[in-house]
Amino acid sequence: MKYKFCMIAIAALTIMWGCSSDDSSDASQPQPEPQPQEENSLFTESEYPDWSINWKWFEASPDWQEPAANQYSLSMQLRVVLDDGLASFSTDKDKMAVFIDGTCRGVSLRNVLEESGKVVFLLNIEGDEKEIGSNMELRYFSAQLTHTFRNKKLPPFEPDNLWGEEYNLVQEIGMGSTKYPYTTKLNVVLPSELPFKAHSNDCVFVFVKDECRGVFKTRNENAFSGYAFSQKEGETAEIRYYSVDKQGYYTIKEPVTLNNGEQAVNIKF
Repeated sequence: MKYKFCMIAIAALTIMWGCSSDDSSDASQPQPEPQPQEENSLFTESEYPDWSINWKWFEASPDWQEPAANQYSLSMQLRVVLDDGLASFSTDKDKMAVFIDGTCRGVSLRNVLEESGKVVFLLNIEGDEKEIGSNMELRYFSAQLTHTFRNKKLPPFEPDNLWGEEYNLVQEIGMGSTKYPYTTKLNVVLPSELPFKAHSNDCVFVFVKDECRGVFKTRNENAFSGYAFSQKEGETAEIRYYSVDKQGYYTIKEPVTLNNGEQAVNIKF
């Protein structure tokens, strides 16, 4: 009897220990908690923002002088039109000049065409025979912005040139800026699924710290393209997307390093 009693007791204890062990094992297992979905952007309700690039600088008006009479034996002509961005700041105090080897070879004040209102500069550029084919640099001083723009994308010195497309140039506001000497062409690519309905007036803005450095309104399918301007190489920028549908803008959390070249940026909302 004692033997049977002992065996029954041992069996009962074994069953009880097994049950309690299973219970404690289940209780000690940590239960996974649902992870919050990471947000790729921060949304801010807003009216359509009036953000724009501040082109104002602090340069003094230059004292560019025409070459002395009979100093050079040859000459050519250029016609330069200001783009809408620069023309909106233009005044009669603006100046434009062309340089060869760092010396001024022609100066022009502005002309405003009556029929179109375009701001035009007509330049007579002088040089010697040995300078034929030499590189030239255009410098445009905006009196209202107190800012000089330097453009090296000119045709070479070509005396007695016949008028053609290559001698009718457009000076753009972002071309050769003294304030922002570095330019990055950005293609901001949108995801295939958007949290809003796309609108033709949606806009992409590029900020460096709290300063607007780019405004992109040109859209090609699912990408906005434009230029972002930098004071230093490798500046870190922030993308902001304004949605007309949502009446606000998304600040993209992933920063962009401006590379002074061309780059694509895939953003997520």
